Amino acid sequence: MQGGIQVNAQGRRFCDETRGYSEQAAEVLRQPGAIAWDIFDARIAAAARQFEDFQTAERAGAILTAQSIGELAAAMRVPADVLGKEWNYVEALKARGEVDRYGRPFAPEQRLLPPFRAVKRSFIRKAAWRSMQSAA
Repeated sequence: MQGGIQVNAQGRRFCDETRGYSEQAAEVLRQPGAIAWDIFDARIAAAARQFEDFQTAERAGAILTAQSIGELAAAMRVPADVLGKEWNYVEALKARGEVDRYGRPFAPEQRLLPPFRAVKRSFIRKAAWRSMQSAA
């Protein structure tokens, strides 16, 4: 995630976001509403544009953009105070080059800069599809 984070519908981080796709999908499915928000900046967006699903999300207008974390929280409809607390915690870890409560290491060069972006993630459809495929 190159410094990006993932939060649930309550604005809370819930695991190390740098784990593999399957591990992360399982974590997201355990969250309220089985959704998560990826939060990132222009630097990460530029790198993500190499992926077709990101390009599709951009074309569909699914990527939210805001100049502050408070504005982003409002657009995401998550509690701004909770997201702000998580944000400040992670950004402080980045500044000091420390490891978070989930064991994820951060570095100063991973600090995110405005404008901030967010996109909602849900693995429900993919999980249901795989379940139907394996039942067939």
